[in-house]
Amino acid sequence: MKEQKRHREAFEYYYSMPNRSLLSVARKFTISKQSILKWNKAFNWQKRIKERDVKIKAKTETKAVDTLSNMKTEWVKILKYALGKAITALKNEEFESAESALKAIDTIMRLMIEILGLGQHIVTTEDVHTIIQKLVIVINQNVKDESLKNKLADRFDEVLSE
Repeated sequence: MKEQKRHREAFEYYYSMPNRSLLSVARKFTISKQSILKWNKAFNWQKRIKERDVKIKAKTETKAVDTLSNMKTEWVKILKYALGKAITALKNEEFESAESALKAIDTIMRLMIEILGLGQHIVTTEDVHTIIQKLVIVINQNVKDESLKNKLADRFDEVLSE
């Protein structure tokens, strides 16, 4: 038996049902119970349903991953901007104290680590060290106060030892 338009329509109707019932499809298309059972078997409806469900699930998961990835990218851009502002403010001595500067930078770094998944060990410890080393270079280039540099270095050593 070759699948015709009517068979495809019956399958689509069956697929779209919240509680699938071959008997309901038979009634809708005014055919016998035996005929709908033949169509179901001849045109592999159950297999097609499973295959379609797998494809839909994969597409949905891909979209979810893409959306999350795009959101993370935007969050990291915002945090990089905030970190740049914090370092500039630190350089210009705009914070009330060295401690408040450290707290701001520490908070930004913790958020970045969380967003990037570093806190979940998705990347290696070497990656965390590399990020912190790059941050230390930026701070050393921009911060003139040696005691503040030492405090930052101590804090980064604490983070690296956690």
